[in-house]
Amino acid sequence: MSDNNHTLPDDIEELKRLVAAQQNLLQMKDAELREFNQKYENVERKYEELDTKYEDVEQRYEDLKQKYKYLQKLFFGRKSEKLTPEDELQGDFACACDEARN
Repeated sequence: MSDNNHTLPDDIEELKRLVAAQQNLLQMKDAELREFNQKYENVERKYEELDTKYEDVEQRYEDLKQKYKYLQKLFFGRKSEKLTPEDELQGDFACACDEARN
């Protein structure tokens, strides 16, 4: 079958060999396709795992960002500069000490 016009041979044995070769080729391609599909499924599963982890990390980041803003407001906001009752007592004590010295 060296013709370039792709005609089938008339010999039955040659036809059987061609069919067997085509079946072998088809089986190899099927095996390659199954392997490819398995790899694709593994990659897809890994992607889903990473996507879930990313969403978890993103949520954690947002939570920490909110906590940071809250603490920043707590420590550096207007209310943070107000005196606590203990601070007022310390101030009164300091004033009393200053008056006692004078």
